[in-house]
Amino acid sequence: MSFLFAFFRKNKEDDYETILASLAADIQKRQTKLADIRLRERRSTLFVTLYTFIAWVVYVALWYTGALPSLAGYYRNFRVEKAVKGLPVVVGPIIILFIRRIVQIWYTRKGDAEEKTLQKLMKEQRTKVEEIKKKTNYYSTRELLQRYDENSPASSPLRQRIVVQPQGTPGTPTRPSNGGTGSAVLNTPQNQAAVPISPPQPPLGPSRKQWYDKLADAVLGDDDQARFALICEQCFAHNGLVKESVWEETQYVCPKCNHFNPSRRSNKQGIRAPPQAVGPRSPVMQVIPPTPPHVHQERQGPPTQERSEPVEPESNLMEVDQS
Repeated sequence: MSFLFAFFRKNKEDDYETILASLAADIQKRQTKLADIRLRERRSTLFVTLYTFIAWVVYVALWYTGALPSLAGYYRNFRVEKAVKGLPVVVGPIIILFIRRIVQIWYTRKGDAEEKTLQKLMKEQRTKVEEIKKKTNYYSTRELLQRYDENSPASSPLRQRIVVQPQGTPGTPTRPSNGGTGSAVLNTPQNQAAVPISPPQPPLGPSRKQWYDKLADAVLGDDDQARFALICEQCFAHNGLVKESVWEETQYVCPKCNHFNPSRRSNKQGIRAPPQAVGPRSPVMQVIPPTPPHVHQERQGPPTQERSEPVEPESNLMEVDQS
């Protein structure tokens, strides 16, 4: 009986697929919740700023036109009454900024707490992945394959699929190589049979932006959630954020692995120009402006006209043999 209990307990502890799937689902929920908190922060900041500003403008208009109720019952002095009525006109903008700052601090604390929980889950996920690698002898197997396998690992279809897969969503705020090591566990058939990890479901996005969100972007500036992450296709490192308008035209050199990442438009056109020599710690980023059609015609140049030598006109006379 003890053998059976130990067997079932071991299977329960080694059920890495369920553990990783649960962690991935929790991470997706936390990411969605964090995005909602950031979006609600911008909405609340916008509404508080607009409402308090409108109230201040109405008060200033009433004060300027003299429509405010008299305070003669409390203050017999006219100068004191005038100063009391004019005080909100001067202090109003300071109060607006103070209330706005309180709202931002409130949502920032909520977002920081959610982000700490998210980082904790991601760290736990990386720990589980490393534990799977050690139990399945991933590193030793990879070293043996690299040492004795005649075929290059980069030429295998599985290796190409793993490398190309992160390029499908370079704009999503994904994690670099630390978080992407989960897909590398499936390199060997031994690991595939031991841990059949199912791909995680795509996370649910935050609430759809409304017209007031666009107004908030115009008043408060662009949100980081509306930007696209630059993920290196070689080492999967995060190289900053760019705007959506220039994302497809951005090409850069990864400062960590010195790998040249062409723009999305260049990948579509099949153009992959190597960059200039760059140091390993000097990031290079370049935005390729869209080329109008007439520029391509100018680069090709005008059609060349072949020069032909003048041809002598054929004589209409026929030579007659007089012999």
